[in-house]
Amino acid sequence: GWDHPVSWCRDYDGGRSFYTAMGGTVSSYDETDFRAHLRGALLWTTRLVQADCKATITGNYKAERLTRPNQPGQNDQIGEPHGLVTAPDGRVFYIGRGGTDSSLPVVTDWNDPDIGKGRGEIHVYDPKTGKVTLAGALTVFGNK
Repeated sequence: GWDHPVSWCRDYDGGRSFYTAMGGTVSSYDETDFRAHLRGALLWTTRLVQADCKATITGNYKAERLTRPNQPGQNDQIGEPHGLVTAPDGRVFYIGRGGTDSSLPVVTDWNDPDIGKGRGEIHVYDPKTGKVTLAGALTVFGNK
C-alpha cells in the first residue's frame, strides 16, 4: 500500500509477526535503542510480554504531512525517500534516491553510460519553523 512504516507488528492468524527495516549495518547493533527495539519485538513475538500492535492499522491513527507538496517539476520538499536521521536539535535530515522529477533526463538504454543516473536530494526539515531546505544533491544510481 501507500504507507511503509519502518517497523510494525501484527497479531495474525493466531500468531504474531514483526518487521523492521532497521539494522542494515553492523554498527546499528551497537545502538542501545535499536537493541532495546529488537528485544521488545522478541519478548512480544514469544508472548513473554503483551503489547498493542494496532498502530499500523490505518483506522487507528491519523497521518500528518510535515512537508508541502513539491513545486511542479521539482523535488524541493521531498524526493523518493530512502533514509532519514534526526539531529539532537530535532531537525530531520532525509535523502531521496533520484526520483522521476529530477533534473537529469531518464536514460533507459542499457548501452548508454548514464543509464540509471538520477539526482539524490538531501533535505532538512526544521520542526521549529515547519520548513524544508534542499541542502544539496548528488548524482546517484536510481532513476530507472
